Amino acid sequence: MASDDEWTSPIAAEVGPDGQIWVIDWYNYIIQHNPTPPGFKTGKGNAYESPLRDKNHGRIYRVVYTRADQAKPMTLKDAGPDQLVAALRHDNLFWRKHAQRLLVERGQADVVPALLDLVRSQNVDALGLNPGALHALWTLHGLGMLEGAHPKVNAAAHAALGHPSAGVRRTAVTILPRLESSVQAILKHRLLEDGDAQVRLASLLALAEMPSSAAAGEA
Repeated sequence: MASDDEWTSPIAAEVGPDGQIWVIDWYNYIIQHNPTPPGFKTGKGNAYESPLRDKNHGRIYRVVYTRADQAKPMTLKDAGPDQLVAALRHDNLFWRKHAQRLLVERGQADVVPALLDLVRSQNVDALGLNPGALHALWTLHGLGMLEGAHPKVNAAAHAALGHPSAGVRRTAVTILPRLESSVQAILKHRLLEDGDAQVRLASLLALAEMPSSAAAGEA
């Protein structure tokens, strides 16, 4: 994204509910705080004072790809549990996170079997992702299903450590309860040797919070 307007300072972009890209433009000629140049005074927030730094205006752009299919209107208002679980597989992250939040806030365990079906799915898309399994794991975590005596949930989470999608493996190791059994599961699936660096990092961080283990230390 480029502009010949010297004040243009785009700082963040997100996929919106309509599937288009929404961009936040800080819209400031000067965006840095330090160091204070010669002849300027350091002001509030340790930022040097300048009439070229504006704190009252900004811009939001909606960037549309005109050759894409028109997104179908979507809403989760009054959605039932089946609809919310299905939305965990939506192709837009906005709606997946929205559905995940609503399921967690709902706080009911009746959706656990459907969530486990998503976790067990071994499918991956063209990018090697399985969003449904990933969000199902986070939803189970949010519902507290990994903290108690739920053998099927724990078994599914352990099995997800061997999922073909690196994102699912990373999520699974991140949400595992910090128990000796989780240490053994990480070692069993050789996650410290995983081909994905983010999975290896998540495994190291998880092990650092788990009971000490000579085997884990050796690995």
